[in-house]
Amino acid sequence: DSGHTSTQTSISVTWTFPYVGNLPITQVQLRYRETALSGPWTTVPLTGSPNSYSITGLEPFTFYTITVSATNALGDSGASAPVNVRTAESTPGKVTDLQAEGTVSSDSNPQIRLTWGPPDAEKPKGIILYYQVAYGVDEDSIGGPQNTVGNQTTYLLDASTLVAGSTYSIQVWGVTNAGAGEKETTTVAFQPVPNPPSGVGVANVRDCACVSVDVTDRAALTVSWNPPDGENGDIIGYRIFYSRGDTGGEVQTVTDGTSAQLDDLHPASKYTVTVAAYNSLFSSTGNELLTVDTADGCPAPPNDVNAVQVSNGSTVHCNINWSAPVMTNGDVRSYTVHYR
Repeated sequence: DSGHTSTQTSISVTWTFPYVGNLPITQVQLRYRETALSGPWTTVPLTGSPNSYSITGLEPFTFYTITVSATNALGDSGASAPVNVRTAESTPGKVTDLQAEGTVSSDSNPQIRLTWGPPDAEKPKGIILYYQVAYGVDEDSIGGPQNTVGNQTTYLLDASTLVAGSTYSIQVWGVTNAGAGEKETTTVAFQPVPNPPSGVGVANVRDCACVSVDVTDRAALTVSWNPPDGENGDIIGYRIFYSRGDTGGEVQTVTDGTSAQLDDLHPASKYTVTVAAYNSLFSSTGNELLTVDTADGCPAPPNDVNAVQVSNGSTVHCNINWSAPVMTNGDVRSYTVHYR
């Protein structure tokens, strides 16, 4: 029979001997290992016939499998039935991959979206009850913590009171039943939410999308704009959002200049285009959506071409008919008939 108690790094085991025979016990062997690993046992030989032992140097919040056997002059008793014991929880380590990203709420208030990974992911030190978030202009002035809902690893920080141009320290840490864990810190240089660019214009690069014999089905647009007006922080780039009908949108990022070319577009198609500015923290809304029709392209060949010889006295001629191309890439203006 055995009993046990545990701390964060130790397990105290007790046992009794149901029958010892006529010969005294000369040694007790205690063996243990991490239950999940099923690796080699650690064996602790104990001289005489003790009935307790404290295993130290263990990992917190970890299951260990333990057996005990006794030896006398006639041999080994064989191992007891194994018992599985988990060490107590400890405070967690640091959260991982702490990231801060600016966002804007539905009522136009600036927010900082914090995301992170759980601490001690490979070997947790306890069950995370919740996380705490705190911030200040430096680590010495960080205010009282705010709690997350449960153990979710994301948090929206209200940034409406933060001052543009200031740098803030933000800390996140986990809490278990054993207490608060190590704090992870990131810094954020707060910037205003930029305004959208002004003077956005869109034009076809070519009047016709028929570039060459080999490239006959792609159009291109040139998009240009002016930097946004007002306080915008340090603008580091622009994003052009464009889409064709209901086919889903695409994004092109521009970090040099205030114009760009959108290539590989469908000819004779209606596109919507908008441009947004972004700084190191926030992105503006796009300018008012602009709609443009791309240039016509070359049509596919006509289908079902048929020629019928017709005789009228001494005159012979051919009647030729066909159906329209499956893909016109614009309005078909005329057909040309070649013969020899």
